[in-house]
Amino acid sequence: MPAREVDVQILKLDDPDPVVAGTVLTYTFRVRNNGPSDAFGVRFVDELPKWLTINSINAPDTVTCTSKKTNVLTLECDIGDMSAAEVVIVNVQFLIPPDRQHNSTLLNTAEVFINGPDENPANNISPEQVTTIVRDADLRIQKNASTNAVLAGQSLEFSINVWNDGPSYADGVVINDILADGLIFAGSPDGCSADGQSVSCPIGTMAVGASDLARFSVDVDSALPPSTITNTATITSTIDPDSNLSNNTSNEVQILTDVEADLSISKDDGISTIVAGEDTIFTYQIEVTNNGPSDAKSVVVTDTWPSEYTLDQIATSSGFCVVGEPGFICTPDDIKPGDSVVITADYTVPANIPVSSITNQVEASSATPDPSSPNIATDTNNVVIEADLSITKNDGQNIVVAGDNQTYQYTMVIGNAGPSDAISVEVADSWPSGFSRGAINAPAGVTCIDNGAGFTCSNINLLVGESITIVVDYSVPPSTPPGNQTNSAQVTLVGNNDPDNSNNQDTDTTTVETWVDLSITKDDGISNPITAGENVIHTFTFSAANNGTSDANEVVVTDVWPANYEIVSKPGFCTDPDINDEITCTLGGLATGADFRWFSDWC
Repeated sequence: MPAREVDVQILKLDDPDPVVAGTVLTYTFRVRNNGPSDAFGVRFVDELPKWLTINSINAPDTVTCTSKKTNVLTLECDIGDMSAAEVVIVNVQFLIPPDRQHNSTLLNTAEVFINGPDENPANNISPEQVTTIVRDADLRIQKNASTNAVLAGQSLEFSINVWNDGPSYADGVVINDILADGLIFAGSPDGCSADGQSVSCPIGTMAVGASDLARFSVDVDSALPPSTITNTATITSTIDPDSNLSNNTSNEVQILTDVEADLSISKDDGISTIVAGEDTIFTYQIEVTNNGPSDAKSVVVTDTWPSEYTLDQIATSSGFCVVGEPGFICTPDDIKPGDSVVITADYTVPANIPVSSITNQVEASSATPDPSSPNIATDTNNVVIEADLSITKNDGQNIVVAGDNQTYQYTMVIGNAGPSDAISVEVADSWPSGFSRGAINAPAGVTCIDNGAGFTCSNINLLVGESITIVVDYSVPPSTPPGNQTNSAQVTLVGNNDPDNSNNQDTDTTTVETWVDLSITKDDGISNPITAGENVIHTFTFSAANNGTSDANEVVVTDVWPANYEIVSKPGFCTDPDINDEITCTLGGLATGADFRWFSDWC
């Protein structure tokens, strides 16, 4: 029997090369019996990395292939007997994992076995097949904005969705977004950061079919004028290629921007009641605040200043102010959202302002639309009058004599020490009963009226620092008894406040003295001697006179009656003789120049 000679050969081919991670790699195993004899029990074995997965096996029906995984993936295909020159081809598809690194390699050989010897064992192992594995990750991006209309100074959020459509993993995935001018990066909950206008959102590794979301907020520059902002984002892998770049740039997001500045204004001088003429510089503080969201441009603050106040100095923390009639206008620099401009206006209050309620109004406006205009603030003060009135009264006399036929003068000086002008001043004089009032000499326009107990003067208006003099003539009647005569005068600010009432009243006391010159005569008209016992009634004639300037009061005449005379009759105001033979006649008052006579009969 001739000897058997068998030469079985195996070849292994890959397709494609390079192969994309996440796709299928086909190995073609070609086994040939180069003869010249038949080969029995032919089989081949291929030990592959265990991360490979068999996707499909395409082999002749006579070939049986099995696989198992341990530390390696072992593929074994039992071909059976092969005649000389017979060729068997087996195609096996392997799934390359999508996470295999880009530009990695797959090294592999296969070995064929037979029952019996092989004349050429060198070709029983296929040449080493080197397959390059590459990545191709089809990254896709979409961008959305939280709003497509925003006001300068407001914020909005961009949300960027990304997907990996495969077939490979993508490492080093990053989103890049170049912000348009006027947008300012404000933060991100998803790790995005910015360098100037360049925003970067690292995503990292994306598995096939994975999606991710990156969000970041931007502030719209408060100074941005109305405009249309366009913005796109891109997704790339810094490591792995993407063969489809058409979807690596997002859709264009358009944002319409507009402007709006909500101004508010306040005005206050810190007081509610003010005294006319008060020696104080008051200050209004005006504060204009921009509540945003946009810059307030071409701001104008107009104060319609009350004409009653005297405007002094104006100061502003921004811009400048111009005084007009009667108020002023300030034009601050543009006001940023959240910022304020403070304007102060000093003023004084003249003394001639009447009691009133005075309101100062100020308004702020801007060329930037304002949702809550007009912006008006008012401050109201109640003006009151306080005038420190004073009065002095003096006649320049310490002592006067009743009935001296002299004319004296009381001089009253009424003054106003302020701080306000005094309108509607009244003077009340309580006239002393022992003096006879003459003419009242008052300035023109002043009205003085007798009121029984004295007199009142009204229609008196006194500017601050001004005074008037009222002179009143008087005389002292003879009937005025001795003693003090007091004249009291009081000044009153009708309807308003006098801060110091201690000088609103003055009195002048003058001592009245009397000058009485009494004389008396007594005559019975008998010059010849009389005879005792004669039956004749005689009459004494008494004459009491007051030659002084003053009336005499409680005049009493005392007569020592002769013991030998018998009283026949006497007036009732004369007493009977007492034990001392004295007769007292009570005359009462005796006016100046008066001559009082009475008679007493006797025998």
